[in-house]
Amino acid sequence: MRIRELAMAGLFTLVAAPALAQQAAPNTLLGVNCNAPPLYHCPDTECLGSVVTQARPTVEPKTRRSFFLDCPKDYKAGEKVNVLLALHGGGSYANWQRNYFPAMDVKDKHRLVIITPNSPTRVWSDADDEYLHNLVDVVVAAVGKENVEHFILAGHSQGGLTSSRIVCSDYFKDKVDVRISLSGGRVGPSTPAGRGFGAAAGSMSKQNAALQGVDDECLIARTRANSACGLPVIHGSVSSGAVTGVVRLEAV
Repeated sequence: MRIRELAMAGLFTLVAAPALAQQAAPNTLLGVNCNAPPLYHCPDTECLGSVVTQARPTVEPKTRRSFFLDCPKDYKAGEKVNVLLALHGGGSYANWQRNYFPAMDVKDKHRLVIITPNSPTRVWSDADDEYLHNLVDVVVAAVGKENVEHFILAGHSQGGLTSSRIVCSDYFKDKVDVRISLSGGRVGPSTPAGRGFGAAAGSMSKQNAALQGVDDECLIARTRANSACGLPVIHGSVSSGAVTGVVRLEAV
């Protein structure tokens, strides 16, 4: 009997030790070393195709689909963070999105935990919704729901349109604090410049709402100026300061 107890104790140690070691490892989140430089970070002058198409190293356990997770340096369990879910554009890749919209460059200063998923078809659809939900569930559970100061939903191009589609969904409507659209369509009223391409096209806000498939009742009943579901929205491109807009959350 004593031998059996010792054997069982030894087996428990072998099974539990890696998990306990991971829990105790400082400055890590879901196995990611937050103090290490971001993986596959492109230089300012050139970003090779072999880099932007790199596979994601972290795996979502339910769908077994991978994603990038970037976390702030010196991250400690229990600290307050801002969680950012960033969707790539149509025909693009997760790592292209990370470098096009380089929130990882300011993650340490603004305590950003950045989730960058990837669509295997390179175009987002409702078939990806479960995967996105699972990613958010896993990351929020890891940092602690009570420690999420802001949840930010961002998307570029077709990823921006997808953010419009899902922001009012049952899953996201009570989670998102601010949505960022990077060349991904505008929600809410706008003041056209009256010149340039599409100047005579009419109401851009109505056209974009129709294009994005946003529910009219959601827009009418739950919006205020430049927002969907009553949420602040940042529009623009990276060059116009959307990265800075991510972290100016005091106004939210």
